[in-house]
Amino acid sequence: MTQYADLTIHQGNDSIFRLEVLDSDRTPKDLSSFSAKSSFKRTYKSSDSDTYHFQTATDSAGNLDLILDGTVSDDIKTGRYFYDVFLLKDNTSEKILEGRLEIMPSATSIT
Repeated sequence: MTQYADLTIHQGNDSIFRLEVLDSDRTPKDLSSFSAKSSFKRTYKSSDSDTYHFQTATDSAGNLDLILDGTVSDDIKTGRYFYDVFLLKDNTSEKILEGRLEIMPSATSIT
């Protein structure tokens, strides 16, 4: 079953969201043989050219990291976006998370 979560990123900041993926028996899922894909866009109907991607990393302890570098988020317009997270293995995919992503402006920067 797909879970839902709202996420917030501040423009220009490195962001990492760590997800704990569990098997049906509530133990950590070994993700070492999986890859992941996560994208976000302004509207459900936005074109592929207006889609942004998180970098992803998985491990054998059930952790899946969504990573967005601050230099990337700095170039994305502030506002609300919609995102999905998929686990991929062989020729199958499973959506495990979806939700809204808010990109907030930063009031100050450290230089």
